[in-house]
Amino acid sequence: ECSTRSEQALCHHLLCAERDSQTAVCSPGSSQQHDVTQMKQFVAQDLKVMKTQSRAVALHISASEEIQKQKGSYFETQLPVEHALVSGINSRDNISYIENCMAQLRPITIPLRLICLLSHCSDGLSLIDYQRIKTQFVQAYGF
Repeated sequence: ECSTRSEQALCHHLLCAERDSQTAVCSPGSSQQHDVTQMKQFVAQDLKVMKTQSRAVALHISASEEIQKQKGSYFETQLPVEHALVSGINSRDNISYIENCMAQLRPITIPLRLICLLSHCSDGLSLIDYQRIKTQFVQAYGF
């Protein structure tokens, strides 16, 4: 059992958090006595799970921020194009976007990745599209 007033408050807080996580309601004025074993069990099991989940969320947020930093301002415009390529919609608009990337001399991996995605999701490129994209790619990057 919790003997001092501060220990009682800590026990109450930890057990309320445990009950809240299990969708139970805990009244703030509750004066129930909880034994130390329940508190130890909560700290040993549930608190570790909560900390692990918190670390996972922090890692996910950090990864998202890094991706956005690497992609730069193009991230918001390129993502809808990638979705459209995968969905197979707006083929002409997608090809125009790829051509604009090459005309702007964006890093070579960006248009090349989009060309590969377009080809894969469209079961290949038409001969006309292939020749036009190839010509623009060679003119832009010199390969």
